[in-house]
This record gives sequence, C-alpha cells and structure tokens, in this order.
Amino acid sequence: MSSSANDSAGIPPGRTALYALAAANPAFPNLAGIADVSEAAPALRILFAAGGTGGHVFPAIAIADSLKRMSDEGSLPNDATASIDFAGTDHHQEATHVPAAGYNLHRIPAIALTRPVSVYFIFY
Repeated sequence: MSSSANDSAGIPPGRTALYALAAANPAFPNLAGIADVSEAAPALRILFAAGGTGGHVFPAIAIADSLKRMSDEGSLPNDATASIDFAGTDHHQEATHVPAAGYNLHRIPAIALTRPVSVYFIFY
C-alpha cells in the first residue's frame, strides 16, 4: 500500500492498515503493539517444514541460507528482514542438519501413517 493510499485512508505514513484497525477498535488492545510495525521494513517470519530424508531437508536449508544472506545484505523486497526457523522431528535428518546449519528447530512429535494392504496400491 503506498503512502498516498494510506493518507487517503487516514493512516499515518509508515503505518500499516492494522494500525488503523487497532486505533479504531479498543476492544482488541493486543493489536496496538502489532500495529506499530512500520511498512518500510517488515519482518518476514519463515517456518520451513522439511523433514524425513535429506531430499527435503538440504534444499530447505539452501533456500533458508539464501534468504538469510539476502536479509543480511538488505536485498529483500522493501528492506525486509527474515527470521527463519524449522519444524521437524527428533529422529530424522533435520534433527542434526538444521541445528548444524545454525537454525532453530521446533521439534514436533510425528508418527508414520500406515496404509492398508491393497492390490490397488501395488498397481496405482
């Protein structure tokens, strides 16, 4: 949203539309803190859910590395900064490789889903 669009909507320059919502609705006081975020440098919160085999984990780490580099260089759109985390299990590739790459791993419990034995699954 451009600043001219913000001005016409009664939103001060550098504020988000959420600012107007918080200012207009005191029933939601939690919005006031969120609304102070400037549009000039939004923070991107990114959560990768890539686990199991290295075929999912290593590409996710490579993408995370690129996003982190772009964030550190200030080359993300709108000068955004990126906060990158991963979600995964304690017992697959992500358990060792994600922390080794320097990212926070939010550990979640997971179990394998069993499929019924069927001729359909053999041929299709």
